[in-house]
Amino acid sequence: MASSHGNLEENLICSICIDIFRDPVVLPCSHSFCRECLERNWTSKLVKECPNCRTTIKGTLVKNLALKGACDCVIMEKRRRTSAQNQGVFCDVHGLKHELFCTDDQKLVCLKCVTEEHKKHNFCTIEKAADEHKNKLQKPLQELESKLQSLNSKRSTFSTTATKLQLQGQQTEAQIKAEFVKISEFLRVEENARLSALRSEQNTKRQRIMEKIAEVNRSETSISERIKSIQDDMGRDESLFLHKFGEIEKRVEITVPDTKLVLDSGIDMAKHMGNLKYMVWEKMKPLCSYYPVILDPYTKTPNLEVSSDLTSVSCTGLALQNSPIKISSCYILGSGGFSSGVHTWQVEVGGCEMWALGVVTESTKKKKSLSDYLAIIYYINSKCSWNPVAPKIMKVCVFLDMTKRHVIFSDPDTNVTIKTCMYVSDEKLYPAFFHSAKSQ
Repeated sequence: MASSHGNLEENLICSICIDIFRDPVVLPCSHSFCRECLERNWTSKLVKECPNCRTTIKGTLVKNLALKGACDCVIMEKRRRTSAQNQGVFCDVHGLKHELFCTDDQKLVCLKCVTEEHKKHNFCTIEKAADEHKNKLQKPLQELESKLQSLNSKRSTFSTTATKLQLQGQQTEAQIKAEFVKISEFLRVEENARLSALRSEQNTKRQRIMEKIAEVNRSETSISERIKSIQDDMGRDESLFLHKFGEIEKRVEITVPDTKLVLDSGIDMAKHMGNLKYMVWEKMKPLCSYYPVILDPYTKTPNLEVSSDLTSVSCTGLALQNSPIKISSCYILGSGGFSSGVHTWQVEVGGCEMWALGVVTESTKKKKSLSDYLAIIYYINSKCSWNPVAPKIMKVCVFLDMTKRHVIFSDPDTNVTIKTCMYVSDEKLYPAFFHSAKSQ
């Protein structure tokens, strides 16, 4: 009965106020709403339309009398149930006030119940029964409170994580933008340099052409003047013309300067466009370094600080004691890890007084002690883990061959092998780094 009543009530809910209809009206599209809700919904709109199906509505609103009757019945039933709940202090059978608590049936009873339905049962006072039942709730209530505290703690943790996530997102976004600014600035400078070189060549060669044009103009003027002079002499008296013919003939034999265009008069397209993208990329390489191992900041210990590009680490805390065994206070892993293939990476260790390098397996990567390394070398306060003892090295090259299952540590400056480690594990492997003392 209660279930059917609940289902009926669910069908009598206004979709605007999410409550039982008050003064319901029905639209031509058959959708119904509270009159007040609908009129308030239309106040900010130029065209009246159904909030559900967007049908344009014209004319006056029509009351939904059937729906109003159903809503009134539901409201009256809710009031009746509320009144009945408030009357729970009285006996449902006899209408008398409850005076005792039947411990056999675990029920409140009136004095008439004691002599009839609950005759020969055990009873206690309502106060005593209430105290006993309250005591029964203490333990589960404490458990609920403990769960509530746990949830509050988790919510606080999640909120802190969300704040950190937002901050990390902002910081990472700023770093990405900064890197692209560097790339954009490099490309802008490179573009300007190449355009400047192009314009310089264009201006130089244009100047040469203009000089040739000036030579042609001067020669043209000189020849035009001689032609006119010779034509004037040819138009004079024949005797005088013949008398000056030798002089006139010499003027005809003028030498015209070389005004041919040289072969390199055009733009050197090959110089400016040949392998342009590759040449720019070659110059861009120092700006776009590739690192085979990127550090995972989520594996670092608190006293380590990782660079913004995740390629170097520095120790911000106190140096460790002379212990080559426990290094959990200054530890970080490479991200991703390796499952197969051959991998090589170099580590600069020259400025460090205490360091260790190696490889750990997936199952031991959180243990953070030298004994858990699959392969390891270390240098701690002038004591090293390899023999014979060599001069202090500045770099270490780590060569991991997952097919041959060995790790080779070497000095890339001298190409001398420091140590070779064999292993049998089939697990995923991670580069691991220990660093102490205040240096990178």
